[in-house]
Amino acid sequence: MKIDVVIATYNRAKQIEETINNVLQFEQDINKIFIINNNSKDNTREVLEKFNGNSKIDITNSDENLGAPGGKNIGLKKSQADLIIVIDDDAIFFTEDPINEVKRIFKNDNSLGIIQFKIVNFQEKRIQRYEFPGDNPEKYGDKEFYAGYFIGAGHAIRKKTLEEVGYYPDEFFYAHEEIDLSYKAINGNYTIKYCPIVGVYHKKDPGGRLPPKEVIKSMYKNRLVMSYKYLPFKYSLISNFLWFLKTLKDSKSIMIPLKAISEFLKSKNLLVKNTLSKNAIEYIKKYNGRLYR
Repeated sequence: MKIDVVIATYNRAKQIEETINNVLQFEQDINKIFIINNNSKDNTREVLEKFNGNSKIDITNSDENLGAPGGKNIGLKKSQADLIIVIDDDAIFFTEDPINEVKRIFKNDNSLGIIQFKIVNFQEKRIQRYEFPGDNPEKYGDKEFYAGYFIGAGHAIRKKTLEEVGYYPDEFFYAHEEIDLSYKAINGNYTIKYCPIVGVYHKKDPGGRLPPKEVIKSMYKNRLVMSYKYLPFKYSLISNFLWFLKTLKDSKSIMIPLKAISEFLKSKNLLVKNTLSKNAIEYIKKYNGRLYR
């Protein structure tokens, strides 16, 4: 099985160099490494030029910032490998043989569409709750289990899954793109698994991130989009209400949720509905997925 690596980056010159060098430790097991520079304004382009002599590295310098989903999609669509590892530009592997472990996991389960790695906060050396697809990382962080969604800092996807169900949502710039792809994969009868035998440290570098209120707005807008595309009416109604209250509380301003609603309504006619099947909803409930949260 051939395996590629995809890394999208924005304004993290130091971090992306460290990440690429970390991945290159395993280059003998990798087919191609796709680096997407999302129109960075720092010296990222100059840093990436250091790797031009490596035939395994394919660098794309985008003329615009496509966001995390759009940047990743460039690499995912270019890849012709059976499996694709996607890691953040401020993440590094800390396990000994991650590439071959990923191959082994997928080889043993044809219904498996996506796996999430163990994501450990680099500074605190522990799993953060928001980067774990379950409720108790202290108890279950070292156990393998099926999951209802995945977190994007470190994961791997079967190329066939993407070809059948679609890629990351191009209409998203930031936030919840993993939930969107999780819905599509599960609706396409693929499973998701948390596999801690492969681990990454996530440095959570503040560079290249949106302002806090823009993050809050994006999260709510994207939840509205997913609710419209995937959720049956009952779940959609509850999700939209709960996320309105959360956005209002987090932003401390009525204008933030109202702006999110306005942006959603402007894009609504361009969205394609793909309502979750009964089986998909049952899977998401069984494996602690996100129908409301």
